[in-house]
Amino acid sequence: METKALELLLSKLEDGTCALILGPEFLLADQEEQDLVQQLKNYFAENKLEGAEFLKDDGFFYKTGNSVNKITERENLALNVSEFYQQQPMHEYYSSLAEMPFNLIISLSPDNFMEKAFQKINKPYELIYYQKGDFYRQRKDNRKKFEKIQEEYIPDKNTAMILNLLGLCNKYDSLILTYDDFFKFLAPLLNTINIKLSLSTLLEDMSSFLFLGFKYTKWYLNFI
Repeated sequence: METKALELLLSKLEDGTCALILGPEFLLADQEEQDLVQQLKNYFAENKLEGAEFLKDDGFFYKTGNSVNKITERENLALNVSEFYQQQPMHEYYSSLAEMPFNLIISLSPDNFMEKAFQKINKPYELIYYQKGDFYRQRKDNRKKFEKIQEEYIPDKNTAMILNLLGLCNKYDSLILTYDDFFKFLAPLLNTINIKLSLSTLLEDMSSFLFLGFKYTKWYLNFI
């Protein structure tokens, strides 16, 4: 990064006007094989997981049929993809990012490593995930449970918010695995009237965005 760009980034961080956007490849930042699609393919092959196939041109989208052993192929696929993410090691870069003064962190990966990083350093945070039209807020009295945001909710500017826009790996229905999933994810976002999470109070303070973990090779990531 050029010196002037770095100085500008540091100044934005200091005054709290820089948001962090984490791409799907960030969880592989310390690994030699940084192609997420290939990692998933290898995982499926090693564990002899059958029933779903990658659509060649679109990476993580799958083509699924009707059922496998009394559960749908999508349910079987979601379970396996969830296990893949939960087996990944959490590298030290997450803790480094948690230490930085980001008020808004948007993750385009369904892992929960950013949350774990905040817990590790005992830093206050709020976790929200999106699932096909609804936002779910983590309960303060029980971190393992979430409640759907049903009325307009304005996040606290003084607490860092982690927004898992593409779902959480342990919430199977929130995972985007097929074209059908993607359009169910996308359509409600285009109708902002029905969105209960108000990000405007956070976004109006943001003057820059730091993108990490992107390859920019897929049309849907550019679109998001």
